[in-house]
Amino acid sequence: MSRIKLKVLVFGVLSAYVLSCAATEYKGAASEVVQLPKFCWGQYNAKLLPKMYTLVADKRCGPFTNHYCPGLLDYLHAINPIASKTARRQSYQSAITNTKYTLDGLKGYPSCPLRGHVEKFYKKLTSQLFIP
Repeated sequence: MSRIKLKVLVFGVLSAYVLSCAATEYKGAASEVVQLPKFCWGQYNAKLLPKMYTLVADKRCGPFTNHYCPGLLDYLHAINPIASKTARRQSYQSAITNTKYTLDGLKGYPSCPLRGHVEKFYKKLTSQLFIP
């Protein structure tokens, strides 16, 4: 195994372990949370609350942003081929709802550095034809 592959594997295992150690009010499997942007990690693990790992604490984005990372997680559930069609459809709708809620809330926070990320993801959600 090459050094790079080994480093990636070790990073993935350590990330999953750290994310599973300290739960918060938000629930998500460590294997799923590690697929989210780093700014979401603190929302799912209390040990990862430094500024780079949390979106909720950023005053430039407002209180509505706490719905964005769960929306991203809902999307991961929606594209899971193992889940039932009903579960995937419900997760997809929840992803749209959470992202729209965040986007609407950001209207009062023009300096939010994540606005582009949210807008791009919402466009992706609403422009694709979702057939589970």
